[in-house]
Amino acid sequence: MLKKNGFRNLLLLAFLGCLLFDALAAGSFAQPGRGKGRGRGSDRGRDRDDRGRPRIVITPRRPRFIAAPPRGHVVVRIGSENYYRHGNAYYRRVRRGRDWAYIEIGPPIGAAIAILPRRHSRIFIGGRVYYQYGATFYTPVVVGAETTYVVARPPIGAVLDTIPTGSTAVTVDGVSYFTLDGVYFLPIALGTATKYVIVAKP
Repeated sequence: MLKKNGFRNLLLLAFLGCLLFDALAAGSFAQPGRGKGRGRGSDRGRDRDDRGRPRIVITPRRPRFIAAPPRGHVVVRIGSENYYRHGNAYYRRVRRGRDWAYIEIGPPIGAAIAILPRRHSRIFIGGRVYYQYGATFYTPVVVGAETTYVVARPPIGAVLDTIPTGSTAVTVDGVSYFTLDGVYFLPIALGTATKYVIVAKP
């Protein structure tokens, strides 16, 4: 299974590489924040490893702990877990040492909204339509004359500009990933930008 998923991830990266060919040809890979490449003769500098691959050094954002959810919050039960919603923000109760604390999270899978966030993007992956807003993906659910939008599991192949807060860094077979709630994000550097591709569990 591990080998199968690794092969699927390689195929996915090859497909994305074809889509980004023009940009790669123009600027090649570079470490985020370093600017454009310095030319053919200087690819192997501080920004690259001994194989000429880009060094991607990213520190994921740590969750911010608070003692209690904001005043006026609403308790929302999704599946077997309670969440605490205040406006468009969700909070989860977690253990911190001997005490309980709350951390802000993205909308949990299964949460439903009536109106999509402004500036969302409509994308098609695997023959399905998703509405992407940051690292959150919604699928439409029609009941009678009403349409609601339910948070879905991030689809494999989607590309993010940022990883969700609380993601942790892991290394599998020498490849660095970020993961959160069973979802894996593979960072790739493109010019001065870093993107995160959702991949199968390696």
